[in-house]
Amino acid sequence: MIKAITFDFWNTLYRTRIPTNNERIHIIEEVLVGQGHRVKTKNIENAVINITLPGDLVEETAVKIGHAVLSGISEPAAGSVETIKRLSKEYKLGVISDTGVSPSYVLKELLKRAGIIEYFKALVFSDEFGKSKPDCSVFMQALELLDVEPKEAVQVGDLKRTDMEGAGAAGMYSIRYAGIYDDTNSGFCEANVVVNDFSELEYAVKKLAIKP
Repeated sequence: MIKAITFDFWNTLYRTRIPTNNERIHIIEEVLVGQGHRVKTKNIENAVINITLPGDLVEETAVKIGHAVLSGISEPAAGSVETIKRLSKEYKLGVISDTGVSPSYVLKELLKRAGIIEYFKALVFSDEFGKSKPDCSVFMQALELLDVEPKEAVQVGDLKRTDMEGAGAAGMYSIRYAGIYDDTNSGFCEANVVVNDFSELEYAVKKLAIKP
């Protein structure tokens, strides 16, 4: 019996409407111009390596880059908000997500803006926990917070290497959401079920619940 569902963040619960790298490059360009450096966009990477900026400016720029996803370039995946609200009535919900440029407090802010953070009883982010998927301990931490056994939970995510492999190692079921990014890498294990739309998710979970 499935009692809990955990979700990856990027390309599962949330998507970016425009490439985040474009916004981040724009921020870096503004900083360099402000310091008297005029660099063509295609040369930004070399400029960042070769130009020395004041330490406090580097920290300020890093924060701006991390906050870029709050500027309106990201949005909940189609149907995710409504589905989360429905699922919360029947299952315990959690988020298991790696963080990169944008730290966990930024991702939590996006969940708040979508009006769904209250539905998640466990939030496990790599920058807070100290380990990343597919490390088994990341998934076990979420299961402990949700007070369920691995066989009673399913991870929903987009990446085979991190979501499917990690969930499988922890003894969980997995559902690959291919609605934003379709991971076709054959080098890693496939999920128990693949869905292309959040409208398919509830049926997929119930299908797993009756597996022998």
